[in-house]
Amino acid sequence: MTTGSFVYEWANPDAGAADVPSVSASISEPPRNGHPKITALETEIFLPSLITHGRKVVVHGLDANDSHVYDQSRQTLFIVARDSKPGKTHTIEVSLSPPLIPTFEVNDFWSDFGPRVLALLGVLFGVSAYWFLLILRSYNL
Repeated sequence: MTTGSFVYEWANPDAGAADVPSVSASISEPPRNGHPKITALETEIFLPSLITHGRKVVVHGLDANDSHVYDQSRQTLFIVARDSKPGKTHTIEVSLSPPLIPTFEVNDFWSDFGPRVLALLGVLFGVSAYWFLLILRSYNL
């Protein structure tokens, strides 16, 4: 998130009826039918000039015939993928050279709530131990 690099993947729609939607679509397998025919080979990706100013945009994963151009004034990365076969999946990795210096560390559950969870577990253990010892003491009378 803070490195300025990302992976972008898209697929060409399958050939067939444009009005028949896919039945089993998911995030990892989006529908590839039910879309109008693609008339342009160009894919546009918004890339803010705030993070690209003074840096080179590096794109990996393009095929030999593919090309890319970054227009900083329009804040747009243009990818031209010439392989338009139906069902073809394109994957690119975009990064910056030199890379961004991370301004903050991305938190996770344990760095945010770890001390509170451990404190709660300690209290629950203490209460459980107290009741356990209380029950043991009542049997020894």
